[in-house]
Amino acid sequence: MPPNAWLGIVVFLEVDCLPKPLKTIWIVIVPRSLLPGSTKSTGMNRQRLMNHFPPRRMYRWIMKRGDIWWASLPTPMGPDPGYRYPVLVIQSAPFNRSRIATVLIAVITSNLVLGEAPGNVHIAKSDSGLPKASIVNVSQILTLDRQLLTSRIRTLPDRVMRRVDEGLKLVLGL
Repeated sequence: MPPNAWLGIVVFLEVDCLPKPLKTIWIVIVPRSLLPGSTKSTGMNRQRLMNHFPPRRMYRWIMKRGDIWWASLPTPMGPDPGYRYPVLVIQSAPFNRSRIATVLIAVITSNLVLGEAPGNVHIAKSDSGLPKASIVNVSQILTLDRQLLTSRIRTLPDRVMRRVDEGLKLVLGL
């Protein structure tokens, strides 16, 4: 069958190295004649062709308070964090399940000197799943777009989250 007569080829892949919402990947190869602006006709309209493909799904990552995620942060300005950082979700569950497009996080750093600052919490690499022992910097609380959180690392144990809560109370004066 010549390429211009193809209806389209759908390839379904399962990828283990991606976070759960992205594990299923659909690759659709559509003949040039069906692309917008095409002058060729195949005798099959675009709507009928689209009925052959799986429906689009909007994936929403449901994150939990205490989850550590990799975040792709914008270019830093001054002492603000930037680039790819591990972050801790500190936003409560009802907000995490809502349609709000942002999430409240605390920055995690491998700079152990910051562990001496009041309120900051030391986390072992076995608790965090990160390559090094790290510090939750409770004085750097950010609101990020959820799309900047790229992959989930691990959920912190409750005992560590209690220490983070104490640090947040100290920093916020609660």
